Amino acid sequence: MGDKAVFTAALVGALLSLFVSGAGVAQPSLERARRQPIVEGESAAGIRLGDSEDAVVAALGGPPLRSERLIGGTREDLVYELGEPSGDWDITIRVTFTTAEMGAEAIQLIITRRPSAAPPYLGRTTRGYQPGQPIESARALYGSPDSVILASSRSAALWWYREAGIVFLPGETVGHDRNETRFIVLHPFLSPDDLGRLVADR
Repeated sequence: MGDKAVFTAALVGALLSLFVSGAGVAQPSLERARRQPIVEGESAAGIRLGDSEDAVVAALGGPPLRSERLIGGTREDLVYELGEPSGDWDITIRVTFTTAEMGAEAIQLIITRRPSAAPPYLGRTTRGYQPGQPIESARALYGSPDSVILASSRSAALWWYREAGIVFLPGETVGHDRNETRFIVLHPFLSPDDLGRLVADR
């Protein structure tokens, strides 16, 4: 009985250790995600356009915080969130699907920070732009946008570079105690209708 009890305790301890390590795997993966480069029209946060839902879950270390249905249920967003424990910054990663066959069609980063905190998404685009940098930097690196769009009636204007496959808020919106910016990677040469379907907030 004594040997059996020792074996049982050891087995429970091993399973508990495995459970704890598995539960914590998402955080390091998300931490790595904010350091990944942004490739226009291809990838961001370690996720590539065309990735399956399973591939996204594997890349980000676990299931999303939530899944949201938008545009009358024709669009599904997998939503992940990463935050600094002190509350200095937060990053929401939204990966958009409309059909399983297409895989991920948009990768959106919503980045907020206290004015005193450094920009938390550390990856840059292939041209050297870091989300949140001023309008002047965006214009110097990319020129004038092909179009300026609104994700909703309440959102700030986003710049769309159709050939590059990116949509972003140049600079940041400044609130009472939070600054916010957005960056979206999607396929190049989308039609305006397809763009609206992928970036609309509802």
